[in-house]
Amino acid sequence: QTGRWLEVTGRVKIVDTLPLVVAEQLRMADPADEVEEAADPPPPALPAPEVIFSAPAQGETDIATDVVVRAQFSRPIRQDSLQPNIRVRYADGVTIERPTWTVTYRPATMAVEIRFSAPLAGGVEVIVEFGGSIQAQDGVGLVPMTLRFTTSGRLR
Repeated sequence: QTGRWLEVTGRVKIVDTLPLVVAEQLRMADPADEVEEAADPPPPALPAPEVIFSAPAQGETDIATDVVVRAQFSRPIRQDSLQPNIRVRYADGVTIERPTWTVTYRPATMAVEIRFSAPLAGGVEVIVEFGGSIQAQDGVGLVPMTLRFTTSGRLR
């Protein structure tokens, strides 16, 4: 604590479990001579989040018309990015109006539930699109995914 800098060159020995520097050369040093340690590199970016599980499963058929669609993500998701970036529709050629839906995110399981206000049409292919603007907590966009399943029953 004298405000003086000293450069020591030597070797380190362990004596009675304590490190001991055996100096071979000493010289007065200037703080400007210090070599700054490089800062730790930033951690690598995490991979883009993905849908890793869904119920119904991809291509599944004979699904109840009152289904609750569930999807689990590989990483935590920003809840406010979900609703505007999930699209639900019937396959091309189906003119029946589909019901509205709500999205509920479950942070503990990194999963989303899509509930419909009324039963889906029977016997039609339902397409649920998870857009790339769905974001992980660090802002990385989701790998887009399209889930397709077919409801049971007949087209009404």
